[in-house]
Amino acid sequence: MMMNIITLVVLPFLAVATTAIPVQKCSHVNSAAMLMKEIANEETTCIALAPGRYLTQAGINITRTLRLQGTHSEQTILDGKDNGGYAVVTVWKDARVSLLDLTITGGNNKVIQYPENCASGVQNLGGVLILDRCVVEGNNNQAYGGGVANVLGQLTIANSKVLRNTAGEEGGGLYVEGGVNITEGETEIYNSTISYNSAQAGGGISSLAHLTIVNTTISYNNATGRFMNNEGEGGGVWNTCHMAEDPGNILTLINSTVANNTAALGGGISVFAGKAIITATMVYGNSAVIDPGIRVHQYFHDGQRQTDSSLELHGDSGLFNNMYAGRYP
Repeated sequence: MMMNIITLVVLPFLAVATTAIPVQKCSHVNSAAMLMKEIANEETTCIALAPGRYLTQAGINITRTLRLQGTHSEQTILDGKDNGGYAVVTVWKDARVSLLDLTITGGNNKVIQYPENCASGVQNLGGVLILDRCVVEGNNNQAYGGGVANVLGQLTIANSKVLRNTAGEEGGGLYVEGGVNITEGETEIYNSTISYNSAQAGGGISSLAHLTIVNTTISYNNATGRFMNNEGEGGGVWNTCHMAEDPGNILTLINSTVANNTAALGGGISVFAGKAIITATMVYGNSAVIDPGIRVHQYFHDGQRQTDSSLELHGDSGLFNNMYAGRYP
């Protein structure tokens, strides 16, 4: 059943994104110096990385159509080596990029600058990005998106793992932000795992744009905040928006699991000024002071409701064994 889903849902995205990157034109590299040289070469559209650890302290910046193909995520590693000022990989506006069979780790972005430093692992700033069969693990950002950030771009994550990343503010694993155009910031996740990430809000995922999640496990993430300024919302997923100027974003969960996440508010999922459509998804074993499973609430300003929030449950979705835990000081 899993292979059928991958064939029908994921492969069309990969085929469309990679048809302009002929395999026969791949440049083969086996060192960080060779990798950076090929990235700088505007004629290179595909780079095949031999097994090894590639130290990328200065960050990889991609501004064109490019495919980075590793051997296997356990064997081909892009390592920011705790660089302190850059994401390991940055995809810039209008670029079309595929990252395949790679581990991306060691990003430790300590420079709070929007949007250039919205993630420490991989950040997509207005491009089209596919992550397939990748592991994004062990990255830390002072503000947004410890592992991955998608700001005003289009992102597809497939068959991948986002693990043990941290953010000082929002989106420990993944931070998504959109704009006026509904395709800006649009993100799709298939057959993946988002686990053991943490942030003040949105321990696993913080989304300010349309987000679709299919056949994915979101587990053991933690929103560490203590209720001030919406901190501590959404241990697994926090779906929110740009307050009154935004009509709200749609979170779609299909055939997925949201389990064992923790937060002050909304241990599994928190929907703040947006809409969640949940189908054939289990939400269980999450914990919070208020609403351990799913929290749905509106944004008010001066006593006036500014935005609506809503929740739709379909199919065999279920909420069970979610626990109230702790209290506010």
